[in-house]
Amino acid sequence: MNREERERELWDRYKNGDSSALSELLISLAPIIERSVGQWSGSTVPAYILRARATNLVVEALDEWDPKIAKMNTHLINRLQKLSRIVYEHQNVARIPESRATKVGIFQAAEGALQDTFGREPSVAELSDYLSWNPKEVQKIQKDIRREIPSSYVEVPVVFGEESKEKMMLDYYYAGLNPTNQVIFEYTTGYGGKPVLTSNQIAKRVKLPQPDVESRKNQFVSQLKEWKVML
Repeated sequence: MNREERERELWDRYKNGDSSALSELLISLAPIIERSVGQWSGSTVPAYILRARATNLVVEALDEWDPKIAKMNTHLINRLQKLSRIVYEHQNVARIPESRATKVGIFQAAEGALQDTFGREPSVAELSDYLSWNPKEVQKIQKDIRREIPSSYVEVPVVFGEESKEKMMLDYYYAGLNPTNQVIFEYTTGYGGKPVLTSNQIAKRVKLPQPDVESRKNQFVSQLKEWKVML
């Protein structure tokens, strides 16, 4: 089976409800995403923002793709042209400075609203989308708040470089997870600067039985080992 056939098989599985296939498909499509991001490497927009937006565009395109009309890669490349608009908008937007106290207040209000909606702790991706902040801003506020609250949890240091291949692969994998699995992944691996928690602690945060959480954690490890990404 060649690469095109493999990606079509993953897309079929994803469209038939296998959410884990999306993560694997995004890994396979990473070269297309990286080429698109690389076209704007000289812009003022950080690479991680471009990569996140490009990944979102690819997921949208995969949801809408009709194999009878165009090849997958052609469809994705056409959709990724929209990345230029994001670059121009970012360069032309004048940011209004916000005090730290105001930002923390906005963040905590958003976190509370999403927790009420989902019945569990929201993921970094959900907070980022809700607040229209980039993920790094969300993670920074979370870290600032944690510094001020005594905790028995040990925070895991950042292992991967900002633009390392392993970090990119983890970003693609994370983007393909559903929101609940994103939260479990964050607290399992320390992704996004989150503290690593036990399965029991994670289960309480996501309102799932502990065996279910452990099963999902094992699936993360198995899939990432298969793709030669070490946690």
